[in-house]
Amino acid sequence: MGDLGAYVILYLVAFMLSVFLVPMVRRLAIRVGAVDAPDRLRKIHTQAVPRMGGVAIFIAFIVPVVGAYLVGAYWFKDSTLYKAMEAKAWQTSGLLAAGALMLGLGMYDDTRHASPKLKLIVQFFAGVIICAVGIRIDEFREPFAGTMVYFGWLAYPITIFWVMAVTNAINLIDGMDGLGPGVGLFVSGTMFVLSLFYSAPLVSLVTSALFGAVIGFLIFNFHPAKIFMGDSGSLFIGFMLSAVAVQCQVKRALLVPVIALALPIVDTCMAIIRRWSKGLPMSVPDKQHVHHRLIAMGFSQRQAVFILYGVCVVFGCAALVVAMLESRVAAIVAYLVILTAIGSVAYVLGGRETWQLIRRARIGWARRRARHRAWVRVYQACARMEVALNYEEMWEETREVLDALDVDSARIRLEAAGAEVRQFEWARPGATDILGPNGTLSEGWTLRLPLGGDGVVRGEALLGKDTRRSELVDAIDQMVDTLRVQLVKTATRFATPPAAPATGAKPEEPVKAGTGA
Repeated sequence: MGDLGAYVILYLVAFMLSVFLVPMVRRLAIRVGAVDAPDRLRKIHTQAVPRMGGVAIFIAFIVPVVGAYLVGAYWFKDSTLYKAMEAKAWQTSGLLAAGALMLGLGMYDDTRHASPKLKLIVQFFAGVIICAVGIRIDEFREPFAGTMVYFGWLAYPITIFWVMAVTNAINLIDGMDGLGPGVGLFVSGTMFVLSLFYSAPLVSLVTSALFGAVIGFLIFNFHPAKIFMGDSGSLFIGFMLSAVAVQCQVKRALLVPVIALALPIVDTCMAIIRRWSKGLPMSVPDKQHVHHRLIAMGFSQRQAVFILYGVCVVFGCAALVVAMLESRVAAIVAYLVILTAIGSVAYVLGGRETWQLIRRARIGWARRRARHRAWVRVYQACARMEVALNYEEMWEETREVLDALDVDSARIRLEAAGAEVRQFEWARPGATDILGPNGTLSEGWTLRLPLGGDGVVRGEALLGKDTRRSELVDAIDQMVDTLRVQLVKTATRFATPPAAPATGAKPEEPVKAGTGA
C-alpha cells in the first residue's frame, strides 16, 4: 500500500493527458477519414462520428508508464514500484510492444477496414509475444479440491486463446456510446484493487494508468458521443485487460478475472451460439447483443449503459469477494451463486439460440449418418451395375439408389442408335408423384439431367421429391451425378455389339432385355 500515492499520480497524469489529447485525435480522425457512419444492420448511432479514439487512450497510458520507469531510475531507485519494473523489464517491454501492435491493427481497421482473418493473425502474434516474455497461464488452481494443475507446453496455446477471446469480447461489446470504455474501466478498477491486496505492483501500474486514460476518454464518449474509441481502442483495451488478467493470477488463478470479465465474455459466447445456431459466420454482425436487447425493451441509451455498468459493478464486487475468501467452503458457495447468476444472464441473452444450436447439432449428426448410408448404397449399386447382364438388373440397382436418396418418383429414358427406346418409371409406395404429365414440377423438388457419353445424348432422367415430407439428403447432387455416370456407362455397354470371336465362330445371341416396370 506504500506506493498508493504513486499510482494516484499515474492515474492523474493519464487522465489529464487523455482529456487533452482526445480533441486533437478527433480532428485527426476527421482529417484521415476515420469516421464511423451509421448503418441499418448493427450500429445504433444516427450520424457519422469520428473514431480512432484509442490513439489518445494509448498515448495517455504509455506516457505515465514509461515516465514512471524513467523517474524511478533517476530519483526513486529504492521504491517498490521501480524495483518491480526493473526486475520484470523484459515482461513490461513485451507487454507494451504487443499493446502497440494491437493499437496499430486497430488504427488500420479504423481507416482501411481490416479483414477478420488479419485481425486474428495479429492477435495471435500479440499473444505469442507476451508468452515469449513470460506472461503465461502456467498453472490453474482447481477451485473445489484446491489442487494445482500445471499446463506445461499447453500454457502457450491456452494463453494465446485467452488473449484472443478477451480482446474480441471487449471489441464485440463496444456497440453503444460509453459501453466499451465503461466495461474496460470497471474491469481495470477491479484488477487494480486486487493487485493492491496481493502485492502485484506491475498490475497496479498498468491498471492505474489504463483507468485514468479510459475515464478521461469516457468524458467525450458518453451519450451523445463526440468520438468513438474504434477498434484502435477496443482492441488495445481488450488486449491489456487479458494480459493483466494473466499477471493477476492471485490465490484463485484466472477464475477471479473471468468473473470480473463475465459480461463481455457471456455476451460474446451468446453471439457465437446465436450465429452458429443460424449457420452464420462470426464475422456477420447482428442486433442481438445485450445492449441491443435493452434498447429493444424500451430503455434509452443512457439507461441501458447504466444498467450494464451496474452489472459490471456486481460482477467486479463478486470477483473481489471470491478473491478474499479464506474458507474453501465459502468460496465454493460463492462460485455456485455466481455461476447461477451468469447462467441466468446467459439464458436471458440467448437461451432460445442455445436450444436451437443443440437441435441443429442433433439434426446435423442425423443428416451426416443418412448421407453416409446413402453414399454406401450408391457405390454398391454402381459396382453391381458394372456387371449387370441386362436393363432389368441395371434398373433394379437404380431403384435401390433412388430409395437411398429418399426421392419420391423417377422417370428414366434410355435410347441408342438402332436400339429400342427404354423407359422406366418408379414411385415410392404411398408417396405423392410430384412429376407432372410433361415432366413439370407441381410440388417440391425436381431434377432433370441428360444421360449421355462422348457428346451423344442417350436419354434423360427426371427425379422428383416432395420436400414437405422430408428434407433433401445432403450431397444429393453429387450422388445423382455418380449414378448418372454409371447409367451412361452401363447403357453404352448394352448398346455396343460384342466383338466377334477370333476363331470366326458365330457370336452368341445377346440376352433380350424387357421393359422396366
